[in-house]
Amino acid sequence: NACRKFGHWQKALHLMEDMRGARVTASTFIYNTAMSACTKAGQWQWALRLMEDMHDKRVVPDTVTYNVALSACQKGEQWERALQLIEDMRGTGVSGDTITYGAAVIACAKGEQWCRVLQLVEQMGHLGVPANTGIYTAAIMACQKSGQWQRALWLMKEMHEKGIPVDTITYNTAISAYQKGGQWQRT
Repeated sequence: NACRKFGHWQKALHLMEDMRGARVTASTFIYNTAMSACTKAGQWQWALRLMEDMHDKRVVPDTVTYNVALSACQKGEQWERALQLIEDMRGTGVSGDTITYGAAVIACAKGEQWCRVLQLVEQMGHLGVPANTGIYTAAIMACQKSGQWQRALWLMKEMHEKGIPVDTITYNTAISAYQKGGQWQRT
C-alpha cells in the first residue's frame, strides 16, 4: 500500500515478482495496489499489463481493478482500450460506478470520440450510475473539440434538468463549443 501511496511503481512490480518467486498467489487487492502505483506514476502500460496478468493467473478483478485500469487508459489516452474494458467488465458481471464511467468518458473525450462519450453517458443513465459535473464537462469538451455545439448545448440542458451542478470549467467549455460552432449569440 505504501508503494501505491507514494507512487513507487517499480518497487510494487518487484514485490509482485518476489511473490511469484515465493509461489505466493497475489490477491485482487495486491494487484489493485500495484496497478494503482503504476497508474499514479504515469506508467499506464504497466498497470494494463498487470490486469492482463491477473486474467492469466485467474485472479478475479473487481470494480476497483476496472477503475484503476480505466484510469490508466485515461492517462494514456487509450480510449479504445477503455471501451473494451467497459465491455469486459459488463461481461464478467462486475458493476461499474461513477468513477468507472468517468474514467472511460474522459479517455474517450481526450480521443475526441464525442459519439462514444455520449453513448457512455446514456449507458450510465440506463444502468442507474449517476453522472457528475466532471463527466458532463468531459462530454461537453468532446463535443467542443469535434465542433458539435448542438450536442454541447443539449448536455448543458440535461445537466440543468438533472440538477447536476455546473461550474466555471463547464461554462467555459460550453462557451468555447458555441464559439467554435459560430454560435457567439449563445454565449
